Amino acid sequence: MGSRTPWRYEIPQQFAFGGLSHNIDIMRFLKDEIVEVAAYGSYSGHDPRYPSDVNETFVVNAKFADGTIGRMAMAPGTRPPLPNVYVQVFGTQGTFVSDKLILDSFVGKPIIDFDFEDEIWTAAEIRVLRGFVDSILGDAPQPLDEIDGARITAVGESILASIESGGAPTKVRLDF
Repeated sequence: MGSRTPWRYEIPQQFAFGGLSHNIDIMRFLKDEIVEVAAYGSYSGHDPRYPSDVNETFVVNAKFADGTIGRMAMAPGTRPPLPNVYVQVFGTQGTFVSDKLILDSFVGKPIIDFDFEDEIWTAAEIRVLRGFVDSILGDAPQPLDEIDGARITAVGESILASIESGGAPTKVRLDF
């Protein structure tokens, strides 16, 4: 975090919305709607400039509409091997963990390794903003619309409610 993102401590935000939202988005892309979460969160103390009453480290178990489960984690104070965007999806025909897909439904359970290249922290934001501008100039829809944003926020709200309840499973309100 540090001096690269001073706004994180100058104008503190809830990391469930300003960081973990990326993990939620990836999970929804992989499996569709998250309908329930059980979460733990804490303040790591790695950066004393950040308010100690705001969680910025998370472990979240997620249940999807089809009954499968997944896990996401975020720990911005750590450095590899744990990335800030970390998701796991467990299924009956395969499992996706970080950069590996294990195909359970095939003989020998082949493993596909994805070679994700490191990206400079600003490059992702620039790529997203270019996509936004291109969609405006080309009069094309955004990959994520306002309903996606609201549903990602609803998952974040349920994560915070689960943390407040000591990790109890919490339904995600998606009826809007």
